[in-house]
Amino acid sequence: AAHVKAEAEAAEIEAARVKAEAEAAEVERLRVEEEVRVKAEAEAAEVEATRVRAEAEAAEAELVRVKAEEKRFAEAAEAERIRVEEEAAAERAEAERVAREAEENKLVGEAAAAAEAEAEAERE
Repeated sequence: AAHVKAEAEAAEIEAARVKAEAEAAEVERLRVEEEVRVKAEAEAAEVEATRVRAEAEAAEAELVRVKAEEKRFAEAAEAERIRVEEEAAAERAEAERVAREAEENKLVGEAAAAAEAEAEAERE
């Protein structure tokens, strides 16, 4: 009977050891599972950070493009303003030239009329 009791106690001890090993294995499995989960979250966070960086770079590129476009528009507007001013100056210069020509023609006409009147007076 003592022999059977000793074997039963030995079996209980072995069962307790196996149970403790199973619990330790379960704890290790949970630790590894948590480690895998944390690693996956870190990788997902890195992917998200990469996506956000790419979006920021795209936004920066768009800003540079818009600023370049604004600069081109401003330069085109300035060139058009200068062209219009030059055209207006040329038109003013032409108007002044025409006015001078008209004044010269008027003076020549008056001189011719005076000469003709003088010639007429001499004939009489």
